[in-house]
Amino acid sequence: MKEEQYHAKCPRHIRIADAAYLDNDGKGKKEYEAIDYQPPSEFQMGILLEQFQAPFEKDCTRYAMGLYFAPEQSLDACMNHEALRCRGLSQRWAETGSASYMVTADERQETVKTEADGIWSQYQEFYSHEGNARKTEAVLILLVVPDDETFDGMRSLVYSLFEEVRPVPLKEKLLGKEKSGKMAGHISVRGALQELRKAETQGTGHPGEQMLPKAAAKKQGNKERKKKDPER
Repeated sequence: MKEEQYHAKCPRHIRIADAAYLDNDGKGKKEYEAIDYQPPSEFQMGILLEQFQAPFEKDCTRYAMGLYFAPEQSLDACMNHEALRCRGLSQRWAETGSASYMVTADERQETVKTEADGIWSQYQEFYSHEGNARKTEAVLILLVVPDDETFDGMRSLVYSLFEEVRPVPLKEKLLGKEKSGKMAGHISVRGALQELRKAETQGTGHPGEQMLPKAAAKKQGNKERKKKDPER
């Protein structure tokens, strides 16, 4: 329904957790109750604010913020929901039990009031393999905000948390049509939100590791269909 994109200086360290977790320095807490991420030096950060009709909730408008971390050459492709050449997805969630969560980006910190307990943030790592080594291609951190939030509120949060924030004008976005398919669905804020809702209903035991479809297999299948049906 509506979206805004930004670039900003990539923080060295970002954490999202219930306030009690941060106050207690994480002692005695389970792994999935916090998101703690230190982007590699070669990664840049992009921010996507989105308002949309939730596909799994009738007549419900949602607001969410996606923090994208990737090399400069692929960052805009991620923010425009274009498929990456990845083989796996690793994800985890942060729960809150105090109707709020805290976000820290280096020395900056903000509290988001959620009005309810539950899972309000998610970390997704998209990776490939180089030989036996695992390589992170991109990271998406999803922040869900309350239903009564506005774009102005999300925008204020962005400028408060991050440095050197600058809007991405239309002319800077990648040209071409938005990609479709399973991989593109995963890299989107909406796809991430669907995974978060699954974790809420199935518990945080919902599979954190997934293998993603190979793009080459789909292309080969298309060629074979064209050979069988040349008029298509």
